[in-house]
This record gives sequence, C-alpha cells and structure tokens, in this order.
Amino acid sequence: MRPVDLLALALMVLTALPATAQTPPAAPAPAHRPTNLPGVSPAGNAILTKLDAQGDPQYSQLRRQQQGLKDQLSNAIMVSEIDVDRVAGLMRQMDLVQGQMRTRSSERVLAALKALPEADRGPFLRAIARQVGPAAN
Repeated sequence: MRPVDLLALALMVLTALPATAQTPPAAPAPAHRPTNLPGVSPAGNAILTKLDAQGDPQYSQLRRQQQGLKDQLSNAIMVSEIDVDRVAGLMRQMDLVQGQMRTRSSERVLAALKALPEADRGPFLRAIARQVGPAAN
C-alpha cells in the first residue's frame, strides 16, 4: 500500500468511526446515531454502530495532545524572535503524535473489518473510501 493510501485510509476512519471523549459525560449521552453505510447489510451496520459507540480513549488523548502542541506552536510563532529549536522540537512532536493517530485510525479500520461478515467488508471499505475521495498520487 502506498504511503498516501495509508494516510487516506487513516483519514477515512476519522470520518467513518469518530472517537468519543475519554471522560464520561455528566449526563446520559444521547442515543448514538446508527451507522448506515451504503452496501453494508443491516447486521454489518449494527456492528459498525456498536464499534463506533465504544470510541477510542487513546485516540481522544492523542487528539488532545495534538491540540496542545498546536497551541504551543502557535504561541512559539507569534513572538518577535522565533526560537527555531523550540519550533523544530514542537514540529517533531507533532509528527510523532500524528503518526500515532494514523496508527490508531488504521487499527480501528482493521478491527471493524475483522468484525464484519465477509460480504460486508468490501462495501465497508468502498464506502469509507468514497467519503475521503480519491487519494493523491
């Protein structure tokens, strides 16, 4: 698989299987909207809905970490004298976090793929590929 395809696959997960926050809500959460991917059987969509509702606390933590790094980078570039070493360090940290996020996203796609019946696997992958659009060459 080309690196661009892997990135596109990871981005698909963000659209198809959004993560939930790590901390539980104070009030009962509203009913989760059922997944309804075209071409996937009702049983397959039920599996995807269940997986989606479970969320991914680790991914949520990585998103918070990424946002913190973005905030730090924003602060680092808003000063009159740029500390190149600090900016470089923040950018490297962001690269690491983004890599971990792509890995978590890919793992979620693979977990969903394994949980689905064979007949739903192709339609599932094609549906999330359509949501992301064509991969850049």
